[in-house]
Amino acid sequence: MNKELISFAEKTAISAGNIIMDSIDKIKVDYKGKADLITNIDLDSEKSIIFWGIASTSLYTVTLAYLGERINVAEISIAVSVFIIIFEFGEF
Repeated sequence: MNKELISFAEKTAISAGNIIMDSIDKIKVDYKGKADLITNIDLDSEKSIIFWGIASTSLYTVTLAYLGERINVAEISIAVSVFIIIFEFGEF
């Protein structure tokens, strides 16, 4: 792997980790499915990862995978469209 990609991955992980550490005393538990727990901290740290994924062309597919996991079927086309618009705008 090249040094720039490793550096980017480290910064993204640190950013998500900081969100987790800063929010640890504010935890709220919710359910994605019948037995699939998710917390507000999970969502906030994933938003950070998605944000940095949008900022990087190398994480394009990772960001789409996160969207697919977090967005319900009825809204996935809208979410993917918005993501593509934002992603392409960043290419200019």
